[in-house]
Amino acid sequence: GDLTLDTNGIYLGGTGSANYLEDYEQGTFSPQFTDPSGGFVSGFGTRYGQYTKVGNCVYITIGLRNNTYSRTPSGAVLISDLPFTSRDYHDDEESVFTIFCRLWGTGTPPKVAFCGNGITNKLQLHMERYTGSNETFLDGSDFDTNSTCRIVLSGFYYTTD
Repeated sequence: GDLTLDTNGIYLGGTGSANYLEDYEQGTFSPQFTDPSGGFVSGFGTRYGQYTKVGNCVYITIGLRNNTYSRTPSGAVLISDLPFTSRDYHDDEESVFTIFCRLWGTGTPPKVAFCGNGITNKLQLHMERYTGSNETFLDGSDFDTNSTCRIVLSGFYYTTD
């Protein structure tokens, strides 16, 4: 098909508006650890987020290394402040991210991160699956606040567009 540019965006061929690329963007953002009460890390040794948005798909890479805490986390530990609001996913539709953790001290590191059901603009961190049940979310008691926790993750999610 032909590649054309008009007021609707870049036309990639085929029929209908679904064949227009109308949004492309690259940039950085500042993710943080949060829980139901808000952010609890007051100082980061490393804190970065990079993204590329193509249409309604956002590819992200996040790196977080903690230094100091303003309080002990309570409830589900999440990564917030994504560059675009994610769509509201339902069971078996979640966007799952590749995750690497180290320097977790005596706490239990998460095994996976995903945009979960009812969670928008945040990634939920989950633990290893237990026999006969689903995985459980990382909560404050699993998060070691006495050492430098480090997470690097990458993946993609869909926006509400």
